Amino acid sequence: SLFLGTLCSVLVIKMMSLSSSGQQDWISPSTAIVLAVGLMIVPAFDTIRVFLIRIMNGLSPFEPDQRHIHHLLLRAGFTHLQSTVILVVVNVACLLIVQTSIGIHPTVVLTLLLLLMASLTLILEIYIQAVESRTLRTDP
Repeated sequence: SLFLGTLCSVLVIKMMSLSSSGQQDWISPSTAIVLAVGLMIVPAFDTIRVFLIRIMNGLSPFEPDQRHIHHLLLRAGFTHLQSTVILVVVNVACLLIVQTSIGIHPTVVLTLLLLLMASLTLILEIYIQAVESRTLRTDP
């Protein structure tokens, strides 16, 4: 995640420098930020979500546990490869949303991305609870 964070920072700075240098005016600074958030929305949302859950449970935000989205996908019965593909598809979908919404106010796009991630996580949690409750009922 350090590598991705550094890559994202470099990408934003490069886009902003191109847009402010007068050589290219194809991207505004706010669009560069929204693109960077679209690129990093899955890991950033997951990290913030897990930190908040740990803090609300009275734990250190750096305490290791199995609350990350990929662990939830594994608990739902997906393999490591399937979990990775799902997360990549969600991230690409977020990038497509950002790309198709250029020209819309950045706050609206960011809110849409956060609502999408929160909805997907909630659906995954509900699915896991249903699967686990079915498993408990069928186990002798």
